[in-house]
Amino acid sequence: MVDANLPPNYEAVLRKLANPPAAHVQHYSTEGLRAIRRSTLEVMAQVDSPQASPATVDYSKLIQKVVDVYDTDMKDKKVPEILKNGDSLYAKLTDPLNTLRGVINPDTLSNSEKNALGGAFGNYGIILSSGRKDRQGAMVNFKEAVRINPKDYYSLASLAAGHFLDGDITTAKQLIDRAHRLKPEDQDINFLYKRINSWKPN
Repeated sequence: MVDANLPPNYEAVLRKLANPPAAHVQHYSTEGLRAIRRSTLEVMAQVDSPQASPATVDYSKLIQKVVDVYDTDMKDKKVPEILKNGDSLYAKLTDPLNTLRGVINPDTLSNSEKNALGGAFGNYGIILSSGRKDRQGAMVNFKEAVRINPKDYYSLASLAAGHFLDGDITTAKQLIDRAHRLKPEDQDINFLYKRINSWKPN
């Protein structure tokens, strides 16, 4: 499928590639010229075809799908319950979250959408980390949760724990301090806050 972000002069560029100026021909073998012409003509055929227009992604529908899953299956749920339904949630969320990750501008979201999307990415990270032993994938999703909702204290704490395990104590302290300021009464965050801030190199 042809990229929708083609430059305005793409047709002229393609036609020049299909029929290169004589001055350029000397730089290519006959075989190479044939390959360039063949590939270029194939691209031109796709550009000219009405079927070449890529389907636009309806992000609003994907956002609503994630919000619905969060509200129904995740909101106010404890981690053990999230993990108990981990396989089902993984199946429901993998495609929409992979599509939305890094694309959505948080400034365009309502507070409820930020909470739901951030919560969904955070809980998906928990599923990857605890249920599927994919800590790297989990960190990517915790970061996205915090990007969408900087007040997501649980994802901040989860990121802090990950950096702490990786030996990046400075970043871990910064993250757990943010989480602690947002939710100082949370026992898990308090434990991690004390653990990270009391750590001293051997």
